[in-house]
Formats: sequence, C-alpha cells, structure tokens
Amino acid sequence: MQLIKSARIRRMIWLVLLLLLLSLLSLFCLPIFRLSELTIVGNVKADINEIYYVLGEPIGKPLIQLRLQPLQAKLIKTAWIAEAKIRYILPNKMQITITEREIMAYIPYHGNYLAISKDGIALEILTQLPANGQVILLTGIELPFLGVGDRIPDDTDIQRVKLLIDQMSNSFKSLVAEIKLTEARYITIVSVDNYRIQIQGNEVSTEQLNGMRTIILLMREKSVKGTIILQGGQPVFIPD
Repeated sequence: MQLIKSARIRRMIWLVLLLLLLSLLSLFCLPIFRLSELTIVGNVKADINEIYYVLGEPIGKPLIQLRLQPLQAKLIKTAWIAEAKIRYILPNKMQITITEREIMAYIPYHGNYLAISKDGIALEILTQLPANGQVILLTGIELPFLGVGDRIPDDTDIQRVKLLIDQMSNSFKSLVAEIKLTEARYITIVSVDNYRIQIQGNEVSTEQLNGMRTIILLMREKSVKGTIILQGGQPVFIPD
C-alpha cells in the first residue's frame, strides 16, 4: 500500500511539473515575447540585410524559437563575421555584437581582385584595388573557383603567407605593396617604392623583418635600390 501511495505521489509531481513547463512555454509564446527589435553592433562590412536573411527574418518570432547557439553558428558562416555574440533583452529585444574579419591581402582573381582574411575566407571581389588604406597584393597563388564566404583550400600556400604577415609589425606592413610566391618556395616582398626582400621557406622572425625595414629606410635616404636577403640569419642588402 505504501508503494502504491508513493507511486501516485511521484506521478502527481511529474504531472504538476509538466503542466508548469507547458504553462511557461505558452507564456513565452505570447505576443509580448515575440521579437520586436533587433540591435546589431560592430558591423561595418557585414550587411544588415544579409544578417536578417541568415537569421531567417527573426522579427516577429517568439524568443523561445531563437536559440542563441544555432543563430551564432549561422552568422559566423558568413564572409565578414568572425564572431557573433547574441543576448536577449526581455521581453522582446535581441542584441548582436559582431567582430568582423579583417582583410589580410588581395589576390588577382579572374581579372578582378579577391580580398581574403587571415583565416583564408574569401571576403569580397573587387574590380580594382582600393586607392586608400593598407593594400597588400598577393601573387603566385593559383586558386580554384571561389564564391564570397568560401574558404581557400589548405593545400595552397596561403598558410605560408599568413605566418609571414603575422611576423610583420604594423610599421613594416605599411611598407609592403606586394608579396610574390614562386615555385622554388621563395617569397619576395616588394615595398611600395620597389625595394625587394627575398625569403626562402618560412625562416624569418619579427626581429629579422624589423632589421630589413631599417635597411630599407637607410637605403631610401641614400636613393639606392636593391634586394635584401638573409645570410646566416642576418639581413644583407644587395644593390641593383
């Protein structure tokens, strides 16, 4: 008899919990809990209309249907969005804070220029290089057909370039106009005023690059053009 009574009590408890859960779900489906305002912060390149499209036009939907992790996963699959943090503001608002990818370099691409990020995402296709700002042209990489938002295959040399650019200080990057890759695994860095730095493989450090920058500045003052190579780990200038 005691066992039967305990079983009834447990069933009643589960029934009450189920009714409570259904009541809460019904409550969150009321009009007051439907999304009426979406605030997006941090987007410069990411298009608001595209964000709304990726989210499935969320305005008017119950907040209970707008689960954070799936929405964030959808957003970071778009070209410009590297990270997206979403939070609810009850009862009917949502805020998305976006961290955008930055352009690492531009690659000649079927008569146009493809802007790529450090993590190898195709960001946009331009008919000509930007006239202002830091522009690094990357040549010598053969790419398959890519659409905006696609990832460059890992078997390209994009990782070598990323490692090299990661070693560069901002002041060094400001000198760079082009990075050329060759089949002999040489990388040639061409400055904006046509000084050249030749590197084999990935054997270069930030300290060595800074030394090369200093040489360029010194040779620029003397109006002597040439190429810088590494010999025994030290930058050496070879005049033209």
